Amino acid sequence: MNQRGLQHKRFAKQGLLLGVLYLVLLPLILNPQVHGNDGIGYFSYLHSMVMDRDFDFTNEFSHYEGQYVIVGYSHATGRPVNGVPLGSALLWMPFYLGAHLLLKFFGLFIQLPWAADGYSYPYVYSICLASSLYALAGLWLTFKSCCYFYKPEFSLAGIIIGWMATPLVFYMYLHPSMAHANSFFLVGCLLYLLLKIKDTESNPLWRWGLLGIVLGLLAIVRNQDVILWGLFAWIIFPRESSKMNFKAFFIMAVCAGLMIFPQMIAWKSIFGSWLSGPESHQIAQNTNFLSPHIMSVLFSGRHGLFTWHPMLLVGLAGWYGLGKKDKALAWTILILFLFQVWVTASWREWWGAHSFGHRMFVSMLPFFMLGITAAWDYLNLRIQKGWLILLAIGAILWNLGLIYQYGFNLLDRDGTTPFATVIINQFLLIPSSLFHWLFK
Repeated sequence: MNQRGLQHKRFAKQGLLLGVLYLVLLPLILNPQVHGNDGIGYFSYLHSMVMDRDFDFTNEFSHYEGQYVIVGYSHATGRPVNGVPLGSALLWMPFYLGAHLLLKFFGLFIQLPWAADGYSYPYVYSICLASSLYALAGLWLTFKSCCYFYKPEFSLAGIIIGWMATPLVFYMYLHPSMAHANSFFLVGCLLYLLLKIKDTESNPLWRWGLLGIVLGLLAIVRNQDVILWGLFAWIIFPRESSKMNFKAFFIMAVCAGLMIFPQMIAWKSIFGSWLSGPESHQIAQNTNFLSPHIMSVLFSGRHGLFTWHPMLLVGLAGWYGLGKKDKALAWTILILFLFQVWVTASWREWWGAHSFGHRMFVSMLPFFMLGITAAWDYLNLRIQKGWLILLAIGAILWNLGLIYQYGFNLLDRDGTTPFATVIINQFLLIPSSLFHWLFK
C-alpha cells in the first residue's frame, strides 16, 4: 500500500463530522418542493414510470398546469416532450417507492392526510431527501478521494469550504428537485472509483461493473456530464493500461449500456426512435460552438462562475498543487473543465437561466474540492491557520448572503444584478435585516 492509500484510511473521525453537519442542517433548511420546469420534468418521469407505467406525461404536465411550460410535442407520437433526462428519476425511485408503500400500508389502518397518488407531500419529501443524501454520499466519497493526496484534516477543510461556499448547499437542500445534487454524487463516485482502480494492482470485475453503472447514470442524469467520461482516460495511459483488459472493459460497457437503456426506451416512447437523443434540446438551434461566451460564463454578473463564488478560483489555482501529486489527473481535470466551459458558453442560455450561481458546474465541484484542499495544504505552511479559517468563514458567509438575496428576490434570478447592489445587500441590508429580526 502506498502513502496515499495509508492516508486514505485515516478519514473516519473527520468524515463523521460531515454527517453531523448534514443532520444539523437537514431539518433547518431542507425545502421539500418540486418546482421549476426542470424539477417538474424530473419528477414527472418518476410519477409516469411508477404510477402510470408509461412515458406519456400528459397527466403530469396537466397536474402542474400553470407551473410547467411544455417545451413541445413529438411529431412522431404527438406526446408532450419532457426536456430533461430520466437519470434522477432512477436514483430517486427507491425512496419514492418507499413513500408509496408506507402510505399504502398505513392507509389500511388510519386515515392519512395525504393521498397515495404519487404527488402528495410524502412523495415530494422522499425525492428531496434522496437528493440531499446522495449529495452527502458525494461529499463523503470526495473527502475519501482527497485523503489519497492530503491529510484528513486538510481534506475536511477543503470539503466543507467546497460544500458551504458554493452552489452545492443550495441545490442539496433548497432546490433538491433539480439534478445537480445527483450529478455531484455521481462524479464523486467516479473520482473515488478511478482512484481505487489506479491504487489497486488487481481490481475485481465487480468494480469495473460499478464504474460502468456510474458512467451510464452520469450520462442520463445530466446529458452534458457525458463530457466527464473523459476522466476515464486518466487510467488508460500506457503505464496504467495493464489494469484494463477486455473482460473488464466488456463488463463496464455492458453495465453502462444497461443504465442508459431506460433512457432509450423513453426516447422510443416519446419520439418513436431508440436513438433520437435529447431532441427537445434542439442542439443545432440553441448552441453556437464557434462563438462561445467564455468570459461571461466565468466572470459575468449574470451567474458568472467565479464572480458569484470566488472560492472556486482558489480551487482552480489548487489544481497546480494537485499536479505535483498527480500530473496526469490535474491536466485531465483542467481539460475537462475547459471543455465544460466551452460547451456551456456555446449554449443560448449560457448563464444557466434561473440559477443560483452557475449551476452547470456543480458536477465539477469534486474536482474544485480537490483543488481547495491542495490550496489549504500549500497555504497552511505559509499563513497562520487563524487567517485561513477567517478566509473560509468569509467565503461561506458570502455564499449564505447570496442565498438570502436569491431567496428574497433581491437578485435577478435570470438576469444581471449590478455588483454594487449585491455588495450593498451583503454588507448593509442583510445585517440590518438580521439585527431587526433578532432584536425587534
